[in-house]
Amino acid sequence: MATSLQDQLLQAGIVTEEQVQNVENEKKAQKQKRFKAKKKQTQAKTRVKKTPQTKPQSDLEKFYKQRAALEKKERKESREAKLAEKKLKKERHEKVCKLIHECKSEIPEGDIRFNFAIGNNIKYIFINETQQEKLSNGELAITFLKGKKVLIPAATAADINIVDPNKIVILLQ
Repeated sequence: MATSLQDQLLQAGIVTEEQVQNVENEKKAQKQKRFKAKKKQTQAKTRVKKTPQTKPQSDLEKFYKQRAALEKKERKESREAKLAEKKLKKERHEKVCKLIHECKSEIPEGDIRFNFAIGNNIKYIFINETQQEKLSNGELAITFLKGKKVLIPAATAADINIVDPNKIVILLQ
């Protein structure tokens, strides 16, 4: 019983050789059709992968994109504002240093210790009698330049306060 059903039907005379050939040809044709269909499907899938489909954007996606753009713009503006502030601060510092250099008076070694307060700290400077009188009358002021105490005229102190109100200037009156 090793013979196939086709062989048995042929031997019995139920089917003819021609019918068996037709059935075999139909089977081959069906296999080829299935193979071609699978091949087309795989090609279509690869095409789909190559060309991304654009789906409509949801409201949530639009919101997140707008929010990200807004945050990026705010960070950029913040950075620019900080740079502008640094530049302004540098310009003010240069103007103040120029004003102090133009009219600072050298402090000769004096024998009088003059105390003044900066916040909670008491500082002192040694000056002579004429400078002490001018400081007491409000004609001179004390400020700092590169960590050193400097005597400047009261008019210059007023100009410094206009240019940079944060600069420490001690003016007694």
